[in-house]
Amino acid sequence: MSLDLFASSAAASDQDVAQNAALDLPAGFGETFDVAFRAGTEFHNSVGSFIARQRALTDYNDYVFRRTGERLPHIGVAQAGIEGGGDVSIEEFNQAQAKIAERFPDLNLQPLSDADIDTMMRRRMAKAHDDAAAMQKRETTWGGTAGTALGMLAGSLTDPVVVATLPLGGVGELGIALRAAEFAAISGGTEAVVALASYQTREAAVPGSSKEIPGEIAGATIFGGILGAGFGALGKLFKLGEKPLPTALREDVNALSSEAQLAATNPFPGVA
Repeated sequence: MSLDLFASSAAASDQDVAQNAALDLPAGFGETFDVAFRAGTEFHNSVGSFIARQRALTDYNDYVFRRTGERLPHIGVAQAGIEGGGDVSIEEFNQAQAKIAERFPDLNLQPLSDADIDTMMRRRMAKAHDDAAAMQKRETTWGGTAGTALGMLAGSLTDPVVVATLPLGGVGELGIALRAAEFAAISGGTEAVVALASYQTREAAVPGSSKEIPGEIAGATIFGGILGAGFGALGKLFKLGEKPLPTALREDVNALSSEAQLAATNPFPGVA
């Protein structure tokens, strides 16, 4: 079937990359960012299954294009210039693929079903999870560490649950400890909601991965606490800067300002 052929081609490509990559060398920014971003969008995400599904279909279409030079429509996405317009159903997709299959019988292209697409989605989610797990065992450069952090951040911003909770926190005047506790609760709670929303699909993609959820929630809670403490400390610092200067220091500053103004406006230098 075409799905098996596509999967074999993708696996062969991954194997070739793995064989030619210097996996014994520290990972740099680009590599770690890609891995972290894919994990953050396709696995650790409340809509990760949808994102993985769309990207898997895009990969499939790209595979057919590389082999035939013919472009397939994207399922469920409006495509300009496609006869009929509007969203492309799976039936319309298979009809378009059948026309290509007639011209390229050697590819053995077969109609895709919803079950086929779900399989492609789960394979992509599993790869995102496994690549992230493998990256954790590798040494990284400073740039690689930054790539992981930025990739995770960029990936999290594609999650509607995370975006919805961004405005929370930071209201009112709190001490450093209370601000840290506030952000810790928000971050940990957000991660718990994301994990709950994606529980079924991620468990189907990687059986047993639900055991990782408590650690993910704990990590998010700790990160939120550190971030909150940082904001709390900055708030205290800015608050300190708003306090009036001592009287003696304020008089000295005023005197220096007056002397500077006089020097700048005096038309007779040296005469005050």
